[in-house]
Amino acid sequence: MKRDELRRKEHRLAQAVEDNGQSLETILDLLGVRQAERQSIEIEIGRLQQDRHRLVAKQHRPVAADERLGALRKAWETTSNSDERYALRSEAHAAIREILTEVTFDSFSDTAMLVIANGIRAYIIRDGRIERRFDAFAA
Repeated sequence: MKRDELRRKEHRLAQAVEDNGQSLETILDLLGVRQAERQSIEIEIGRLQQDRHRLVAKQHRPVAADERLGALRKAWETTSNSDERYALRSEAHAAIREILTEVTFDSFSDTAMLVIANGIRAYIIRDGRIERRFDAFAA
């Protein structure tokens, strides 16, 4: 959104040159500032996209996530240190949030829907059992 806003500002500066004949030096200085801001935002967007790709790749390894969660649970159940138990449970919570995108409840149909990995798969659960499964990218 910031990038689009900066592009609109650049366009308005170009319009000011055509329409008003304002000082060219002032407008060029402002245009340079806007372009530098936009380039900075585009670099940040690229970094965020790389982070997103890394996280998506991490989510596509459900076996590794399952093993990790199992190890965390075993560790918190066997430790007697409450601070360590809290840290392990917090780590497990974060790991679950990496996998589980959304949980919704429908009181009318007494179901819950779990959305996994940003919608790649969704499950409808009723009475503790999976009633339906949706694969977003199934052919």
